Amino acid sequence: MEKEIENPNSSAFNEAVMKMARLNKIQDKCNDLRENHYALCKNGKFGFQNHYFSLDSLYLEISAKVTNKEKEKIKPMLKELREIVMELRKHFKTGTYGYENKYTYSKEAEKIKDKLYDKLYDVEEELRLLMDVHGFSTLTAEDELGDGY
Repeated sequence: MEKEIENPNSSAFNEAVMKMARLNKIQDKCNDLRENHYALCKNGKFGFQNHYFSLDSLYLEISAKVTNKEKEKIKPMLKELREIVMELRKHFKTGTYGYENKYTYSKEAEKIKDKLYDKLYDVEEELRLLMDVHGFSTLTAEDELGDGY
């Protein structure tokens, strides 16, 4: 016998478990990509490009809980990071040499690398702070019965 729904506007499905799994997967990817930003990945992108895409995904997963004031801070940081990534990518050339994919980069890329590292760090640090503030990374005392987001 089916149980009658008391409130038809509520859902019995809780996405919290799936969201936490996605967040964990994205964070793992960020950790792995940090090891070598200049590796060519399976998708044909460089590690630094995939790191940016992962940070963007991380933001999109938590953005519904982020305040407007917090959005005003993180969105320009993501935009600046995207511009750095796009600028750096212009200085890399890829090609196949024998059986391997290889790449070369110009001297101009050297000037952009430090800027990239600094911005990747700043954006990831800010996103992890937002995740913590909004209960995506740890349970607080008032959340003992489950995820607080």
